[in-house]
Amino acid sequence: RRIPVGIEALRRKLSLKGEGAGVLIIARLQGRSRALVCERE
Repeated sequence: RRIPVGIEALRRKLSLKGEGAGVLIIARLQGRSRALVCERE
């Protein structure tokens, strides 16, 4: 994993509300870290 992210620390920072499930995709694009927050259907 080349992105230095603490998963639990990131989860606390997001201030998530509710009980629904989601997916967080973190990737390096063009030399920068990017994140997508997705909801499953």
